[in-house]
Amino acid sequence: MAKRKRKVNRPARRPARTRGPRAIEAALAGLAHDIRTPLTGMLALADLLAASNLPERERQWARALKSSAEHLTALSNLIVDAARSDAAGLVLQRQSFSPRALAAPSTNSCQCAKV
Repeated sequence: MAKRKRKVNRPARRPARTRGPRAIEAALAGLAHDIRTPLTGMLALADLLAASNLPERERQWARALKSSAEHLTALSNLIVDAARSDAAGLVLQRQSFSPRALAAPSTNSCQCAKV
């Protein structure tokens, strides 16, 4: 007796070239969300600390905390934007920038940690 093969209704497969970018976009968006959620809490706490009656040294720490959290939030936004731009086919432009100006906030936060 011959065995019959059962047909399984499966959704149509997308071409591999469209599955990959969408999966990467979804993964990066999820990662950025997981990063931004705790950062939002850090920013709120840093604002509360900075507004409270703290000595100058601790106020500098609160500002450094806020600056670092804002920087990480901007990076996570860039991740999401890059994933979306790749999916949309956007083109990046070259622009000059000053590495020294970008690093200045980081060095300021390091200096207040020494105080």
